[in-house]
Amino acid sequence: MEHSLIVNGVELEFSVFNADFIKKFQQGLSKIKGNLRQCARPEEAGESVAQSCKLIFGFFEELFGSQKAKEIFGDDYDLMIYVRCLDKFITYVEEQMDFFEQLTGRYSPVPDA
Repeated sequence: MEHSLIVNGVELEFSVFNADFIKKFQQGLSKIKGNLRQCARPEEAGESVAQSCKLIFGFFEELFGSQKAKEIFGDDYDLMIYVRCLDKFITYVEEQMDFFEQLTGRYSPVPDA
């Protein structure tokens, strides 16, 4: 099932439940969670912002290709834009996964009490 989401004015088409997509999504999310906080060093704020933006750009690039990532972010390193795009995308994917769990939960056996 194809999903469509507008992120920073750019339409992204993807299948949340495609095995390759979800694998890349989970790997990319792990990488971001592990590295984004390390990029937040106040003593090197400018470089830290650029590194954080590059990390998020790489996440979208891995999922959608470099051209689509470039369309989303352009040439500017505005961390708020990057983080908002990331948050919107992750929230959407997580909502779809939650819905799927609810749907499949209807067909799972209920354990005896």
